[in-house]
Amino acid sequence: MKLTPKQVRFVDEYLIDFNASRAAVAAGFSSRSAKVQGSRLLTNVNLIATIQRRQKATERRLEVTRDTIIQGLVIAAEQARENKDPASMIAAMSEVSKMMGFYASKPCNKMPETDYDSQKRKFEVMSDRELRALL
Repeated sequence: MKLTPKQVRFVDEYLIDFNASRAAVAAGFSSRSAKVQGSRLLTNVNLIATIQRRQKATERRLEVTRDTIIQGLVIAAEQARENKDPASMIAAMSEVSKMMGFYASKPCNKMPETDYDSQKRKFEVMSDRELRALL
């Protein structure tokens, strides 16, 4: 399915800084609903496919890969260390860590039961008569 002119403009704007709200306003959507519209637009399968296609084209054109970005950040961290700039070194290494997935959240198998959950279960199995008696 073809994108509308507003959607095409949204893609153009979104690819600048990946800010959906700003892109929605720039594409002509109301500033009051920009956050909602931006979020909604990013659920459109055709729009997402267009964004991904354009990102891939940029990567090919610039010959940028994940590895080259990580290598550049590691070099920046090493230079920051040599320049005795710990803040820049930490920032670069933090970005490398994120890109390598070191900060990825671990899936939780079971949510701890809250007191609310256990109380809710007690009431769910009670009959109407038992509930009225409690009142």
